[in-house]
Parts: sequence; C-alpha cells; structure tokens
Amino acid sequence: MGVGIVTASLQQAVDESVDGCIIIMRAGTWNENVVIDNDLMIFGGYGGGETVLSGGGSVGYGTGDGYGIDDSSVFTIDHADVVITGLTITHGGVSPFSEYGSVSIGGSGLSNIGGTLTLNGVTITGNTATYGGGIYNDQGTVILNSGTSIERNSAGVYSAIGEYGNGILAGGGIYNNGGTIIMNEGSSIAYNTAGAILADTLGSTTTGQGGGIYNDHGTVTMNRGSSITNNVAGLGGGIYNNGGTVNQYGGIVSDNTPDQIYTV
Repeated sequence: MGVGIVTASLQQAVDESVDGCIIIMRAGTWNENVVIDNDLMIFGGYGGGETVLSGGGSVGYGTGDGYGIDDSSVFTIDHADVVITGLTITHGGVSPFSEYGSVSIGGSGLSNIGGTLTLNGVTITGNTATYGGGIYNDQGTVILNSGTSIERNSAGVYSAIGEYGNGILAGGGIYNNGGTIIMNEGSSIAYNTAGAILADTLGSTTTGQGGGIYNDHGTVTMNRGSSITNNVAGLGGGIYNNGGTVNQYGGIVSDNTPDQIYTV
C-alpha cells in the first residue's frame, strides 16, 4: 500500500496507483473527469480548505457507452472498491440551454458500475444527466456516511431543441439500477429535481420520476438520522420505487413534491 499527494492531476495519480493505495488531494479546484478501476482511498482537504473536483460542465458530446461510463461523469468507478472522503463533486454534464441537452447519459456527478463506493463527508451538487444527476449506481453498492449530501442535482436539462431534452429524466439525486444504496446517520439527499424545461415548447415541463432517488429493482436502506427532503419530480418526489425494496430504519422522507415514496 502506498500513500501519495496529488501534484499534477488526480487521474494521473490513479493511473499510477495499485490496489490499496491512498491518494491525498490538496485544497482547491481540480477540473477533471476521472475513471477508477482499482481499489483506492481518496482524501481531500490536505493543507486546509475545500477540495472541489469539477467536471467542467459542457465538455463536448462525450463518449459514453450508454451504461453510465461516460467521460462527462466527474467520477466513474468501474468494478472497484473506492472510499472518498472530504470532496465536493460538481459540474458534471452540460450547461443549461445546450442545443443538444444533457451530455451525460447517466451519473453526471458519479457513476458506480459494479463497485463498492463509500462516501464520507462528500458533497455532490450541481450536476445534470438524463438519469442519476448526482449518482448513477449500476449493480453496485453506494454507502453514504455522515456529512455526505446529494443536493441540487437534476435528471433533465434545459434544452433549445425539445427532442433532445426528452430522456428518462429519473433520479435527480440518485438512479439505483439493481444495486444497493445505504444511507447512514448524518447523510442527506435534498433539493434535487427530475424533469426538464423545454424552451421550444414555451417553457413546458416534462414529467420526471424520483426527485431524490429512482430505485429500479434495487434496495434502498435508510438508517436512523438519514434524510430525503425537499426534492421535486412528477412522481416520487422523494423516492420512485420501481419493483425494488425501501427499508426505513428511522430515516426521514419528508417535504418532497408531489409525494414522499411512489411505488409501482
């Protein structure tokens, strides 16, 4: 196991690492889209202050494979065991009023493909995708620990051409595709939206599903002290549960619009 401080880029540090390495990031803003396929621990805030990993918003049309692995995701975890502590993850996807809608198909902030991802004191905010604005979890496990917030992300995009703005529009905070989401005490999902406003249709809104979480045949467990609040969608403002399981062990789902948990 090795320990290293990032000096040039996080992706370079990841590429040079082996399983079990610890990567430490200095405070500041790092403009990158990072792919991780080995087991790592990443810590932000070295030297004091906030460490921000920014995908840069509109970065072109992407090369995604349609399953969440997309170079418009700020982070992509590809079948790895990863622990991230003390980072802000933002600006994945595309800027508002793009001609072609959202670049990132799924998981604009973070895509977890078959991995195990643990987030400690991480903020995922200001990301946009057609599904899973904050996180897209495909057959993996995501653990949200204390101080972790998924907030103000969107499944949907402002678009000048309506046909490109219409997508799945599900899971403003998280889209869980057959995986497991565990929310522990002190974690929150708030102020996310699922839907789109299309400029060529005079500002009409396309209905989305799962403002906080869209749970597609997966499992969501909310432990005491976790919360899903103030999210908005057409259906399932808090959680849209499509054939999955939602376990509430003291977790709070409240103040979402138009409902708290919608199950089909």
